[in-house]
Amino acid sequence: MQTNMKINFFPNIRKKENIENEFSSENQDNCNKIKEKCINYKEFSNSLIKTTKKYNHNTKYITQGCCQIDNTTLLTYYESRNIFHFNKKKRNNNNSILEVLDEYGHNKNLIFDNFSHVGGIAYSKIFNKIYVTRYRARKNSQATISCYDLKTITSAKDNTILDNYQIIKLPESSHVSYLTIDNDLLYIGDFRKNLLVVYKIIDKGLSVEYYKTYKLNFNKVQGMCTFNYKNNKYYAFSCSYGRNKDSILRITKLINNNFVLLYSYKLPCMSEQISIDSDGNLMIVFESDSIKYSQGLDNILRKKASTIIDSVCHIDINKLFTSNE
Repeated sequence: MQTNMKINFFPNIRKKENIENEFSSENQDNCNKIKEKCINYKEFSNSLIKTTKKYNHNTKYITQGCCQIDNTTLLTYYESRNIFHFNKKKRNNNNSILEVLDEYGHNKNLIFDNFSHVGGIAYSKIFNKIYVTRYRARKNSQATISCYDLKTITSAKDNTILDNYQIIKLPESSHVSYLTIDNDLLYIGDFRKNLLVVYKIIDKGLSVEYYKTYKLNFNKVQGMCTFNYKNNKYYAFSCSYGRNKDSILRITKLINNNFVLLYSYKLPCMSEQISIDSDGNLMIVFESDSIKYSQGLDNILRKKASTIIDSVCHIDINKLFTSNE
């Protein structure tokens, strides 16, 4: 059996001569601009090695989740319901969306069949499936997530509605804010209760069984991931709240059923999901580039985000750790 086989998301398209070099140059310029903008965030700026501009930046869509499969990046967005246009409140009813980027940039937008907050997305290599958060559960009810076959995503054309999926019930969760996958374990986070519920994925990836619950000793978690560094396992948490407050990247180890904080790094405001890219780097997205926050077009604060990040950011884990050695 062939191992480490690359997934061919988009065969025979966009293979124009020199397009890779052109995209690489544009991508590096964008990375340098973000580094200059984030000079006050020393570890973030020094560790930033790559960025990819989001197609849906500077729109009413708000970035939430990110994951990468080989050279393909998946981003989830929900649409802000409270946007002012010419000083008049305008309510929108568009569904949440999934942006697919290949190695040359934006490829397509796919449409979820609901208005879910889509706070997280994760890929299971074992089951070859994509998992996405769904609606908030009603009081005292069971939370759920959506499960898609990878082929459903890869074969869909631009602006296709993603209505072919399975709903997975989470017996010990009433709310899903974010998620991540580590081998056959599914981590479900609750932003409000500071809970992290772990499930074992079973039944060919189509159901779960309860494994364990952790109470976090820090709050405002928007996303998490696991990674290995020098034969040790670590858990990274993206923590943020508010458009004028710094985000915090917390690196922890699990010791005696507690996530023990090792390092904290300041990030620009409004960080969301964090995951591991195909090169083993940390990948993180920010929601500050939505016009709700970048232009202050909402009906509550109407203040602009202090730092606007319009790209997927890739952070070198080695540089993060060596900055503390």
